Amino acid sequence: MKILLDHNLDWRLKRLLPDHDVRSTKEMGWERLTNGQLLSQAEVHFDVMLTVDRNIRHQQNLAGQNIAIIVLIAANNTRNTLAPLFSEVERLLPTVTAGQFYDVSLS
Repeated sequence: MKILLDHNLDWRLKRLLPDHDVRSTKEMGWERLTNGQLLSQAEVHFDVMLTVDRNIRHQQNLAGQNIAIIVLIAANNTRNTLAPLFSEVERLLPTVTAGQFYDVSLS
């Protein structure tokens, strides 16, 4: 599966999904794109975007989009805080559907 790490995620988190093609917005040259622009670009190249932006579901309409968004819910966006969520992300990935939002948290 092709996965994009949003601006707010440490690129090293991609190592936690070794069976997938994971890229960061910086690697793609998209670090300056706003959410709407980013989604337009991402849906052409990726199946899923990972983010910690809890407001994205209120800012973006995924209806008809060819990408799913997984929102990582944690106290902060540091690699050590987010790493424990990636086993749940891995479990969720085979079930995601384009045009949908998903939340992943420890609770």
